[in-house]
Amino acid sequence: PSHDTQSSNLHMRIQNSYAEIQKVTDAVSSLSKEKQLTKKQANDLFLVLDEVITNIIKFAYDKPGNFIDIELELSAKHFKFVFKDSGRPFNMTETRSREAVQSLEAAEIGGLGLHFIQKIATSMGYHRTDELNIPLRK
Repeated sequence: PSHDTQSSNLHMRIQNSYAEIQKVTDAVSSLSKEKQLTKKQANDLFLVLDEVITNIIKFAYDKPGNFIDIELELSAKHFKFVFKDSGRPFNMTETRSREAVQSLEAAEIGGLGLHFIQKIATSMGYHRTDELNIPLRK
């Protein structure tokens, strides 16, 4: 891991389309390499990124043509995401995640993404301002 204590910032606006996720992944991948993240740090970063964007696309809007603003602050020791969307209100901090199951046979489809995010995040926040959902993940 790098001893770099400086943060790098990324600001992107994407449309609410699954095809747009690759643009964000590519940009974040470059930053994670620049910061020399460990494999676990990079995996955690991409898990949160993918889960939140996928959930916004899947649940916040009924149709394409809307936007998701993504801000990332990344250093070798931490990352902080801020996602902004104008979709349906959803406060992830007030939602209980599904507990991990003991076997694949006992698992239901879907719903574990929130559980994984809550396990990774050291803090989470949410507020709604001017019709925007603004969840925060650290």
